[in-house]
Amino acid sequence: MSTSCGSDGTDRSASDDDAKSGSVSPTDDGASDSGFVHPSDSLQGKIATLRSSIIYRIPYVHGTLPIGPNEEIKLYYGEQDNAHCIDLARPTEERLNRLEEACQPATFGRNQKDVLDETYRKAGKMDLSHFSTNFDPSHAGILKLVQDELLQKGNGKLTMELYKLNVTVRKGSFFKPRKDTPRGDKSFGTLVMVFPAPHEGGRFVLSKAGDEWSVDAASEIFDSDGAPRIVYIAFYGDVTHEVCEVTSGHRVTLTWNIYADSPGLADDPPIPRDMLDYDAVPKEALAALLADERLLPEGGYLAFGLRYDYPLSDLHYASTRHLKGGDAMIMRACEALGVEVSMRVLYGAASHSDLRDVLGARSDAYFMSSSRINTKSGQLDHLSEHFGYGPDVIRDAGSEPLKEYEADEAIWVTPSYTFLNRVEDTFSAYFDPSEGSHLLQIYTLY
Repeated sequence: MSTSCGSDGTDRSASDDDAKSGSVSPTDDGASDSGFVHPSDSLQGKIATLRSSIIYRIPYVHGTLPIGPNEEIKLYYGEQDNAHCIDLARPTEERLNRLEEACQPATFGRNQKDVLDETYRKAGKMDLSHFSTNFDPSHAGILKLVQDELLQKGNGKLTMELYKLNVTVRKGSFFKPRKDTPRGDKSFGTLVMVFPAPHEGGRFVLSKAGDEWSVDAASEIFDSDGAPRIVYIAFYGDVTHEVCEVTSGHRVTLTWNIYADSPGLADDPPIPRDMLDYDAVPKEALAALLADERLLPEGGYLAFGLRYDYPLSDLHYASTRHLKGGDAMIMRACEALGVEVSMRVLYGAASHSDLRDVLGARSDAYFMSSSRINTKSGQLDHLSEHFGYGPDVIRDAGSEPLKEYEADEAIWVTPSYTFLNRVEDTFSAYFDPSEGSHLLQIYTLY
């Protein structure tokens, strides 16, 4: 069921059937053909087959870790002359209160600045410079699980970096919906671990592309016998998330930033056998489509709208190591067939009014760029100035030719998620409505 917090952070649901421990399952990519089934040997049928072969899973992984009867999870914090220690495996009320007192009001990132606004986020936090812990989630196999599920058999490598401690306490603590600010081109996602401090409320709600899931960690931090457990939630960096109101107790979390390995290394490891098998269906579907003589007889592009957001300021150096899930599957299928692949940002008249002079009111034609154009620098009076000399232009296959430009035709295999995929400055938020529809796409030259 759909679950969300109210505008004041209150939990609007008492149960959750959509987020089970460790559940990760494919979801529809929203690219169906309105229920019409094309013959499998038709061109549209082959496009539909390729589209349906691309697997998009839910954008997070969630589960629990048991804590052994003699296991201790030590957290050390405080100043040199006033240091304290708490065992997060079995925290006492007294020590939780002391930890709460040591925390500072939690801020959040907005326009590259840390902002304190308790109408948006009300919680306590402690930066990494003020605490240390003996707990390493990679030793518990979490990193491998995240890599297997969120990379979807990708051959990239993930690393984690401890970021901060959060304590949300008693009635009134919450965090309204937001996306994490990417911390460099390698940013991939976030891991949140909820420790067994008794509390009520604090449901963790995630949403992406109109879908919504939630994790009620308060009901999972102890098993049926009362033994303590850690609840973990790892998710892509472009997933919107919020914490509903904590109504009692202490909700204690540690957060790790997840990074993808450096792209474009000369000594990339060979692709594993199971990944090759995993990609066999989209590879075969793409090969069948490319072999069809009816496909773009005058030449053009196959266009794949990317499902996820990426903090890339320059697309020249983008590779499969940057891509997530089904997006990476598309890229690997193209590369396996030796098809030329490039990633582009689209600029259209529908989102940029200063392009209407050259594109008219058309929503089926776009200028392409290999990097994000800074429209706020003051160097351009109109975006059309950037595309004044020999631009790359595409239009939807079968649409009317443009009057001003020679435009290549493009067939969209997966839709352009118009307001989901944007290229932003490396250290800005993924989603900034003032930037317009800067779309990150893959184009396959036919």
